[in-house]
Amino acid sequence: MSELVASVGLEATEPTATNGKFDPLADLLQRIETRTAKVAVIGQGYVGLPVAMRAAELGFTTVGYEIDERRCQSLGDGVSY
Repeated sequence: MSELVASVGLEATEPTATNGKFDPLADLLQRIETRTAKVAVIGQGYVGLPVAMRAAELGFTTVGYEIDERRCQSLGDGVSY
């Protein structure tokens, strides 16, 4: 499990569990609380765009993915739908 966690960049500087082992859930909760978690939202439609915007407003580093080229162009032009 720790190899998977390290491969996606979730490295704890110190153990977050009382038994001295890395606890991915505790680490994630800490990152959410301290706003250091990174948020990715797939699809920037009527649900995804507001979710991504709210996460960014709350201070999270946020990335929105969209495969519809017209929607990407519209958003890039500052035009919402």
